[in-house]
Amino acid sequence: MPLLRSKRADIRNDPDVMVIHLGGNSIGTYGNTRISLMRRMKADIREIDLLFPKTKLMFSDILPRWNWRGQTATTGYGLERTRRWLNGAMFGFLSDMGDICSGPVPPLPPHPAPLQMLCSLRVLPEPSAAAPFDV
Repeated sequence: MPLLRSKRADIRNDPDVMVIHLGGNSIGTYGNTRISLMRRMKADIREIDLLFPKTKLMFSDILPRWNWRGQTATTGYGLERTRRWLNGAMFGFLSDMGDICSGPVPPLPPHPAPLQMLCSLRVLPEPSAAAPFDV
């Protein structure tokens, strides 16, 4: 975050989209519970949103791994559950903020593509004026 804060002064216009990839190296490290990690991730995203108010934020899901940093068990089952939980929590958080999407970010295509192609797994629905439940 300090580097991003220092670069903010050099950037005249906010970028249209910013892809955020964070949290993967912190799962399983000493002293990180999933709640404390989620709070830090949300605080970082809020700060980025304040630094770049016109930028749409896109959170890249934390990807699965065979071995996690700090893993002491023979399997990473508990850390995998934490990863899934964090991805869901961050998707809900970005949905509430009104930002674009969450999901694994595929490699950029060699030609310009619509932004919707980048949001491969979960894309937030467009807001509609219709009532959510029609009886």
